[in-house]
Amino acid sequence: MAVKKIRLILDTNWYISATINENSRKLLYELLTNENIIILYSNEILEEYQKVITREKFKKFIRIEQVTRFMDLVIPK
Repeated sequence: MAVKKIRLILDTNWYISATINENSRKLLYELLTNENIIILYSNEILEEYQKVITREKFKKFIRIEQVTRFMDLVIPK
């Protein structure tokens, strides 16, 4: 019997948290690499992520290069 894959939509807060918090990043990695889970996202979520993560208050936690690297690693999955 085939295992039914779970479809999961993560909101922008998930991606923000994973960008700046190591524990959240590990959890997101586990979700992304789980063969039984399909992560769904939209262009709107990606656009919101980019708008939010570049706010002044996040500059003390993360550099724009890290945001770009995060996006490059997460989006293809």
